[in-house]
Amino acid sequence: MATKCTPIPAVTEDGWTAWHAPVMTGYKMGCCDCGLVHEVEFQALKIINKEPDGTWTADELDQVEYRVQMRMRREVV
Repeated sequence: MATKCTPIPAVTEDGWTAWHAPVMTGYKMGCCDCGLVHEVEFQALKIINKEPDGTWTADELDQVEYRVQMRMRREVV
């Protein structure tokens, strides 16, 4: 069974879409470049410790109380 893709238009002059709050698991994204559908998972995290080298540790937040937003922009090469 094929997954139907709905194109999301850019809303800014530099090509970004509007912000969307995706389903946190089982989200499927159609790729404009390769034409495949990719399954994507998301987490909501709270950073609890930052190190000078740029690494960090985090706690996963409750997906009922917290959400993740995403937006996309096609790579310009």
